[in-house]
Amino acid sequence: MLTTLFSTARKAPLIFALAVLFSATAICADSSLVQLEDRINDLIYGISRSVVTVEVVEPQGAVSAGFSAIPAVHTLVSTGLICDTLGHIIVSASSISGHDVVTVRYDSRSLQARVVGIDYRTGLALLDAGGRVGRPARLSPRP
Repeated sequence: MLTTLFSTARKAPLIFALAVLFSATAICADSSLVQLEDRINDLIYGISRSVVTVEVVEPQGAVSAGFSAIPAVHTLVSTGLICDTLGHIIVSASSISGHDVVTVRYDSRSLQARVVGIDYRTGLALLDAGGRVGRPARLSPRP
């Protein structure tokens, strides 16, 4: 009973926000909601063009396949955000913890990046891809 109540209580703000943002009567009645929706769309579009895929490969020993042993690997895949034109990428610290070199994929390109630093207090890490990877995130509002 309590679990269902807490589950519903967690979903209620999201459902309310979506109902307000996408309600045709609310959009027609107030132009400030239209402006808010436009700014949210701009923010999502600006950030989505700055997202990269980050992969870390961990060797896991070997798996026997008949008479030969095939090396087994475990691949961890996460995402990162390009933060400047120098190739610095912000990622989750837990996704790259314990690794010095990771692979960054953007569009059809694949680059090796090195770990610059990890801040376990905030849970973030900084990678250096060694040059321009893609378009940095534009988080400031337009004028």
